Amino acid sequence: MLAIAAAFVFAGNLCAAAASEHSGDDTLLLEQYHWRLMRAESRSSERLPAFTPPNSMPLTLRFQGVFLTADGCNMLSERYSLSDQRLIQSKSESDLVTRTLLGCGDRPGLRDGAVLILLNGDPRYRFVSSKEADDAPELELESDAGVKVTFLGVPTGRTRFGDEGELIYLDISSSTIRCKRSELPARDCLQVRQRLGTITQLQSFSVGDDRLVPVGPWQLLYEGIEGLTFDGIYRRCVPVKRFHRPDLAPGEAAYAYLTADQ
Repeated sequence: MLAIAAAFVFAGNLCAAAASEHSGDDTLLLEQYHWRLMRAESRSSERLPAFTPPNSMPLTLRFQGVFLTADGCNMLSERYSLSDQRLIQSKSESDLVTRTLLGCGDRPGLRDGAVLILLNGDPRYRFVSSKEADDAPELELESDAGVKVTFLGVPTGRTRFGDEGELIYLDISSSTIRCKRSELPARDCLQVRQRLGTITQLQSFSVGDDRLVPVGPWQLLYEGIEGLTFDGIYRRCVPVKRFHRPDLAPGEAAYAYLTADQ
């Protein structure tokens, strides 16, 4: 199934006079995690399956400064702000950045609609300690109708490694090879090679100009790429974040590789 990355992109100043005195700290906390949807309940604590349809990728909210990204079936982009413990969506058409209308099937499409209604209703937000993961916060969004949707915080690459990482582009082979590192156990390792073109070439890459973008040699990536699901498909010019790992245990790699949205 083709997974469509959905994005809400918001821009604006969170320092408005109406903003709560804690909104700056709240924004910082939002930026440090990706927020993965866990559960949705009604006022009477009944589960709301529209938010978590079976066999669908979990919806994730990502905050970058004043930008919010939501991964779902469709792509939605709007301005937002924080005020009086509410997540406020701009109602101006001029603030709408992107909105796609894809045929997602009944269940994923229903989930997208439910989330959009929740966000457009300027839900109240709060942070709580996670009951399911140690040292991880949860973000609760609650509508005036009593719908409460809970997201688990997953640390971003920047939070984990202390910087933005280096954006590189990799070709990923359709097959893996058994490999071993030092005293670590053998595993099936990705075969990758790095694209070495200019940023303009890499960002405008297409299969048709494959020979115009130089590549490095094939190598085995023992540590894999976090966030990537290997499906046996040959992939060209995949954006990947590479993070230096300063504190290494024996046999560990000097770098960690994450998909670019991590």
